[in-house]
Amino acid sequence: MDGEKKDNYMWVLDKLKGMMDPNSLSEVLVRDRELALMNAIARVFPKATHLLCRWHIEKNVFAKCRRKFDDKTWQKFKHAWCNLVHMSTASDYEQGLATLKHDFAVYSSVAIEYVKTLGWDRTGTNS
Repeated sequence: MDGEKKDNYMWVLDKLKGMMDPNSLSEVLVRDRELALMNAIARVFPKATHLLCRWHIEKNVFAKCRRKFDDKTWQKFKHAWCNLVHMSTASDYEQGLATLKHDFAVYSSVAIEYVKTLGWDRTGTNS
């Protein structure tokens, strides 16, 4: 697609919507935090639930947080993070998040707070 602008996204999404059976329109869309895309989805698929892409979240968390950890602690954090985002139940997630907060309390203002700013809640949806 040429250019990441709201009008371009709206055109593509509208064409996609037109190709779909109206009875089977997507109720869930996975996306990154691209503002133009977010706005276009809200216009073209107003009833759809928006989920943040786990890959983009992980990429941002790792990029923003890496420099705050020494090598050994960074490996532990990455492992804990990967375990957390792969939890299959809300209670497992809550327990994993509590463990992550406890184990990396010294880094909470960096890593944990950054994760919170992404809008990551226990379902992976944006808040």
